[in-house]
Amino acid sequence: TPALWRELEQQERILFRFTEDQVQMLSLLSEHKRAAVQGVAGSGKTQLALAKARDFADQGLRVLLLCYNRMLGDWLAEQTTGYTNKIVATNYHRLAREWCARAKVPFNATPSDDDAFWITEAAQRFENAIERLENERFDAVVVDEGQDFHSSWWDSVEWLNRNLSDGRLYVFYDPSQRLQYPQDQTLPRLGNPFVLPCNCRNTRRISSLCSSSIGREIKMKPGAPEGQEPEICIAETPEAQKQAVRLCLKGWLSGTGGLSKKQIAILSPTALAQSSLRNVASLAGIPLTDDPSVWRSGQAVL
Repeated sequence: TPALWRELEQQERILFRFTEDQVQMLSLLSEHKRAAVQGVAGSGKTQLALAKARDFADQGLRVLLLCYNRMLGDWLAEQTTGYTNKIVATNYHRLAREWCARAKVPFNATPSDDDAFWITEAAQRFENAIERLENERFDAVVVDEGQDFHSSWWDSVEWLNRNLSDGRLYVFYDPSQRLQYPQDQTLPRLGNPFVLPCNCRNTRRISSLCSSSIGREIKMKPGAPEGQEPEICIAETPEAQKQAVRLCLKGWLSGTGGLSKKQIAILSPTALAQSSLRNVASLAGIPLTDDPSVWRSGQAVL
C-alpha cells in the first residue's frame, strides 16, 4: 500500500502545475485594463488574483488586492510581503474601518450591528473617507470573492482608483459560491466575463462527489489525478463525531499516513464554540487549533 503522504505529494505536483497553467491565461488579458473573470470552485481564481496584483505591481503601479473574507485577507497579505508599499492586501470592511479612522470619519461598528450598517452605511462612510484621502488612491484594484461584494460597495471600490472614469480593475468571482447575499449582485462595467470552466485543484473522485451533490457537472482538466474515494461516515452524537475524527487523525498522521498537521483541516457547519469539538484541545494526543497561523506553521490541526 503506498504511503498516503507520497500519494498526496504526487497529486499536489500535478494540481500545482494545473494552477500554474491557469496563471498563463493572464497573459491573454494583458491588453485589458478592466476585466471580470468568472471561475468555478477550484479553478484557481485566488491564485490568478494574486498573480494579477503582482503583475500590476511589477509595472510600477500601487495596487489594492481586496477580498471579502478576513482570513483570506490575512493570507493574501502574507503572500505579498515582498511587495511592501506596492501592494495593499486586505478585506473590504477592514480597509473601510482603517480609512475612516485616518480620515476622522466615525465608524463605530460593533459585532452586534445589523446588516444595514455593514451593507450600506459602512460603504457610505468609506466613500466619505476616500474623498478626504484622495491622494492615497491606488493605480489598480484587484478584487477576489467578487460574488460576496454587495452592489452598494462597488462605488467605493471604483473611487479607490486614481482614474475614476476608467481605472484598472479586475474582479474574480463565482456566482455559485455566493455566501453573503442571496440576491444577484451586479458587478462594475467590465464587459462580458472571461470564464474558467475547469476545476484544477481537486482529484477526479472529489470533484465527482461534488458534482453529484450540486447536480451539475464540474469539468476537470485532462490528466487530473484520480485520487482516493471519499468516505462518508455517519456519526450522530457529539461523542461519536469526536471518535470518528480521532480515528481519522491517527490514521493520517501515523504509520503509512505520514501527513503533517498543516495538511489537515476539520470543517464544521458551526463555529468551534458550537461544534462537537468545543473545549477539545487535542485528540489522540494531536493538538487542535482554530488559529490559521498556528495551523500553517505545522503546530496543530485546524
